[in-house]
Amino acid sequence: PLELTEALNKAIWRWGWFGDKEAKNISSGGHITDGVDVNLFTVEDGLFKRIFAVCAENADQHTEIEANTKATYKEQKEAILAKGVATGIVDKVLMDADARISASDGAIVMMTKAMADALAYDLKQSYNVIMPWETLFEGFDVAEYNGVKVARISVWDRFIKAYENDGAKLNKPYRIVYSNPSNLLLASDANDLVSEANVYFDERTRENLIYAQGKFGSMLKEDDMLHAAY
Repeated sequence: PLELTEALNKAIWRWGWFGDKEAKNISSGGHITDGVDVNLFTVEDGLFKRIFAVCAENADQHTEIEANTKATYKEQKEAILAKGVATGIVDKVLMDADARISASDGAIVMMTKAMADALAYDLKQSYNVIMPWETLFEGFDVAEYNGVKVARISVWDRFIKAYENDGAKLNKPYRIVYSNPSNLLLASDANDLVSEANVYFDERTRENLIYAQGKFGSMLKEDDMLHAAY
């Protein structure tokens, strides 16, 4: 069914990028919005968790985004939209990243929509340059910045707002991952996410029920072939 396909696509994005086997709600010391079931994230450690771990071990692969540390939504937005901030962050990512990344065919600077919109705003504000975007599929737009391909990934923003929101501020709403997509691996044990799915109607409860099973995992092919900003 179409609804199942859409749900599975969302699950791939959620587990693949935001998964955390040790996920906790904010009130328990984690990042998941209170009231959200943490079981939505504990299937597998996602790419963001793996990337954060790599950057924690090697500071040279991390560019700090100060706007993420602000105490409110308003302060976060005001900080990222200050003149020269967004372009400065992206320039620093490109300058500090391992030269092998830019030399690899297909390398791309992936950003949350909030970060990409701040970049486009700063370009217009500082240099009167318009940054045109092309939609490849829903929630994934591409453009170029100084000859480097940039992706604006709004599905990241939707998950951050829905699942990493303490009611006053968002958890790292401005994120950048510079790498080759071939270095960011997601896989399942079947051609689709699930190897078995049964849909049936329960006459007692009068509900349509779905049973599915499968295996899913994420991995960084080479830890040193990425640079992240957050």
